[in-house]
Amino acid sequence: MAFGSGNKSSGDTHNAKYSKLLGQIYLESDASRSVLGAVPDEVKRAGFNDKTARDLRKQVQDGGGLFDGSLEGKMTYFAISKGTDGKGIEREYVKVGMRTEVPNAKGELKPATVFLSVPLKSNEGLSLVHKLVNAQFGDDTKLSMFAQMKEGKDGRMYGNHTVGLKQNGETVKPVLPFPNEEREAMRAKLKAEGEDNEDIAKELLKVEYKKTLPQIEVIAQRFESYREERKASGDDHSHEEAEGAADRQSSNEDALPNEAAAHDHQQVAGDEMTFDDDMI
Repeated sequence: MAFGSGNKSSGDTHNAKYSKLLGQIYLESDASRSVLGAVPDEVKRAGFNDKTARDLRKQVQDGGGLFDGSLEGKMTYFAISKGTDGKGIEREYVKVGMRTEVPNAKGELKPATVFLSVPLKSNEGLSLVHKLVNAQFGDDTKLSMFAQMKEGKDGRMYGNHTVGLKQNGETVKPVLPFPNEEREAMRAKLKAEGEDNEDIAKELLKVEYKKTLPQIEVIAQRFESYREERKASGDDHSHEEAEGAADRQSSNEDALPNEAAAHDHQQVAGDEMTFDDDMI
């Protein structure tokens, strides 16, 4: 189920994250943290698979903390924040706020603002930025994140994590920071120098990150303009959004090493990136 809203007040605030093991967005809660925190290391190392995901989704859903792949509402917030994950590592996060509706303990939908945090130096984080650069604040937005099993060039199956963004019912196309041809030329050069697949993927991710920084500035400036317009119109929720968006990063499964090291890191149809999503 995807939760949505119209022009309602923001109400309560909630934090959400994307889990590679779940292959879905989930609301952070004591229940969801407990479920994901109890996942054995060997399961994390194995990466995404359909059976593990189904089992974990049920546990998280029973605790009241699961979105079914998408978050719908008015996009009203953007920031790049820093937080410490469950392993004590400081990371940068793309943070997007959505005015939406969330069910209460009785199952009734209530107005809320949900803040979704995605590690920036990851496949999902950079892919989200490349789409946000073409997005508008205040518009009806559907943000989807999900995983599918795909066969790699080595014949093995891997979890492929995808970000989708629609506004006013139309797909928001990404602005890729450099073309596939340039990426493939870099890959070929590194391979010729004797680098292995994992190191190649990490180098490509570093380049992608640096080339994405100007896009982040564009999005941040657009958000500031939107926020000033809201203030001028009397629709100022900046104080409550600042409180709700306070950094509370606690995931201990931001990166799945098997996927980070072994996936085919190539572009698919110019819309999603499946290069190395390990953290730098």
